Amino acid sequence: MVQADGIEYIQVPPAEQSQVPGQKPWVSVNLNEVSQARLGASFSQLSSVGNDDPTQVLSQLSAVSNRVSSVGTATVAGVPTTQYRAQAIRQEIKALGATLPVDVWIGSHHLVRQISFQAPIPAANASGASGGKVTATMTFTNFGAPVQVSPPPASQTADITSDLLQSTRA
Repeated sequence: MVQADGIEYIQVPPAEQSQVPGQKPWVSVNLNEVSQARLGASFSQLSSVGNDDPTQVLSQLSAVSNRVSSVGTATVAGVPTTQYRAQAIRQEIKALGATLPVDVWIGSHHLVRQISFQAPIPAANASGASGGKVTATMTFTNFGAPVQVSPPPASQTADITSDLLQSTRA
């Protein structure tokens, strides 16, 4: 997953690429368009008001959930963590047409070590059939290391922004 200039790029596993328009290895979603259409403000506007401090993730999760609970402990990438679970259900998430179960693993230095969530997938064709759900898990390591990230080339990307907006208009 790569995010650049308000666009989220998600790499599709090879076994699932037949469901992507053009059978491309990446899909993209213009978060500014989705946020503007569903929430009345662009992603850039909404994220600029947010807090990007990774030690504040539980506070941020509590802001969009009615309950955050401790699940237990686990080791993530060799680091002891505490796992928390929430169901993101507040107005911001409902406007996108979904609730998002979220699990977060936090280490002893209050750094997020892993996040896992489920999200709806829009149908890839006009039949109206549900596209199902995807579970995304992100593991964070090497805090403070320099990073260079580039979005995939346009020739390898299928833009599903309009499909996503159409599937959430019900």
